[in-house]
Amino acid sequence: IMRIANLDKIYVICEILENDLPHIKIGMLAEITSDVFPEPQKGKVIGIEKYINKDDKLGTARVEFDNPEVAANYLNMEVFYRLFMN
Repeated sequence: IMRIANLDKIYVICEILENDLPHIKIGMLAEITSDVFPEPQKGKVIGIEKYINKDDKLGTARVEFDNPEVAANYLNMEVFYRLFMN
């Protein structure tokens, strides 16, 4: 069995509190960290989901890694993120 995937672009789906979502903008810079990354990874917001989960009051934003080669070694895991106002 073989799984084929395109790893040219790697994304992080960031959960964002409903009250903070209006402050998130396309193009915002992001820093993604994890205990397993050799160093913090950079990225930017490329999408914002308009749907808000009514149960936990969270929306989501999609952050694309600047360096997908590093991120491709660590798929399907939880990470921490920080978004920076431009």
